[in-house]
Amino acid sequence: MYYVIRKGIPLVVLNREVNEKSVVNILSEEKTGAYNAVKYLIENGHRDIAIIEGKEGFKSTVDRKDGFLKALIESKILINNDYIVSGEYDIESGYSAMNKLLKLKKKPTAVFCSNDDMAVGAIKAIYEKGLKVPDDISVVGFDDSEFCRYIIPALTTVRKPIKDVSQKGAEILMNMIENDENSGEKIYVPTKLKIRDSVIAIK
Repeated sequence: MYYVIRKGIPLVVLNREVNEKSVVNILSEEKTGAYNAVKYLIENGHRDIAIIEGKEGFKSTVDRKDGFLKALIESKILINNDYIVSGEYDIESGYSAMNKLLKLKKKPTAVFCSNDDMAVGAIKAIYEKGLKVPDDISVVGFDDSEFCRYIIPALTTVRKPIKDVSQKGAEILMNMIENDENSGEKIYVPTKLKIRDSVIAIK
């Protein structure tokens, strides 16, 4: 990549932030997406909301946690450190993290998982303890993977605009080539909350 940058070749990077003045970054609004997901839980009466974080060192992990925290702070909900558990963006880590939450004396009523794979692991752990989703614990994911519509219950999640990001990137790259421009910028494409069956309203 840096060889391309040194040569002055137009470069558009998708879904990964590269802090170079000549690089165009096309990114999804992950912080806003997480914020909207947690606000949806709050609007449905949830106050004891946990997060299963993504892999340490990933920007997506930071952005999604920031959105989670922002929603809680704006709604004046106390941040409970016991409700913040680490994951690795895979099913097994979601399963393990959920089991940690289920051992708490006061279990969360809802869990925001930083991706859909971890949400699947979390749902398995919940059912193994004799509980139900969403009757006992609501679950929200992130990414809107293909399987989200087909698991039971169908997963409420945040859709990353992969197609829109790719299309925008192609348009900008063509424009850079045609106009011989090589100035960088960061462009954020909106995410969308896909509401399905894994969240219940509580009083």
